[in-house]
Order: sequence, then C-alpha cells, then structure tokens
Amino acid sequence: MKLADKRVVPRVSVVIPQRNRWELTVACCSSLCRHHAAGEGLEIIVVDDGSDLAERRKGYRQLRHRVKWCEQEQQGVTGAWNRGLQESRGEILVLLNNDVVTCKGWIKHAIEMIEARDCLVGAGRRRDLELGRLIAQEKVVSTELLEGWCMVFNRHDYERTGAFDESMKVYWSDTDWQWRWLKSRGNRGRLRTLTQGVMRHLGHASTALLQNRSQVWREDWQRFREKWGL
Repeated sequence: MKLADKRVVPRVSVVIPQRNRWELTVACCSSLCRHHAAGEGLEIIVVDDGSDLAERRKGYRQLRHRVKWCEQEQQGVTGAWNRGLQESRGEILVLLNNDVVTCKGWIKHAIEMIEARDCLVGAGRRRDLELGRLIAQEKVVSTELLEGWCMVFNRHDYERTGAFDESMKVYWSDTDWQWRWLKSRGNRGRLRTLTQGVMRHLGHASTALLQNRSQVWREDWQRFREKWGL
C-alpha cells in the first residue's frame, strides 16, 4: 500500500516514532500495510527523533514512498508523538511503537469500538505497580491503563484532552494523558483492548538502546508525581 493521496483526507492516521533501528520501523510499516487495504484510508506518519544521519538516511530511502516522513532533533518519544499528531489529518489517531509487528488486520475493529462508545482502544492493559503503591491517595486517578505502545483515539478526544506533556520525555506521558482523558469524563471513560494476537510487540527494542534510560525514567517519574501532587 502506498501513501494515501494528499488530496484525500485519510480516515486513520498512524504515528510511528523512531530513533535509529530503522529496520524495526520498516518491518512495522510493512506489516501494517500488508494487513490493511489501501481503501481503508490509512495515513502513516514516521517521526524520526534525532537518529544518527546514516540510520536516518537508510530509513528514509526504504520508506519515503509509503509514509509521510518527518524529522526533528532528539526530543524523546513524547515530542515525536506530538509532532506526528500535528502533522496528521485523520479523524482516528493511532500511536504505534516502531517495534510492533502487525499479524492481522486490526484498525477496522478499533474504529468500530471507538464509534460504538466513548473509549480509548489499545493492544493491552497494564496495572502500574508504582501507582499501586500510592493508591491510598485520592489523587490517583486509576492504576488500570492501556499499554503505551499502541493507543487509538479520535481527534475530538485528542483536541479536548490536549497534547502529550513533553516535560516527560519518554515515560509517564502516556499515563498522564490517559489520566487527563479519564478526568475529563468524570472517570467514566472506558479503556478497551483489541483481540489478542493481532499484533506482536517486541518489547522496548528501541528504548533499550537509550544510554541514560534509568535516569530518564526517574526524571519523568518525578515530573509526573509533581504534576499530580503524588
């Protein structure tokens, strides 16, 4: 499947951040296209977050005819999400890690769930242990959340909730956004998941290369706690 005609407004925009590991991004995009027909109105936006020049060039050469390609200085995945969402045109918005391989078509099912009721859709749920330790505090909105490597929502929800908080560069910004989304609905919004087996997550194959990963996690966690008064 080729990039959607720029004259036609796509129904779905998929934002895929990458930093180096271009081969993961190629596999992610290729499998996504393989299982979704061109008629589904899919727009794929790859945001390169400060990859090394050689890595960036390799990825661009492989993908330039299939995706909308954006580049920025390294800001972290949160900044890449926001950049991709700013560039998007679809009514249904998808955030997808570049280390995800699609095994079966799933976008149609995600759209059906979102249109059926007010919800966020993901590929999996998680119960956050760090938040579980703070559950006695009334400020904890929820410990049941969607995994951040795949999230689907509509444009209205994104515009109503606002951009992802870039003070949390890599971690916790997805939790922060989901909490804001839940609070905007009086904590009555629903989190729903896709059928198991429609995609495979390689498990932080990109962030594993982040040299100061532990430090970034601690800093982002501190910013999250300060923001929510935890």
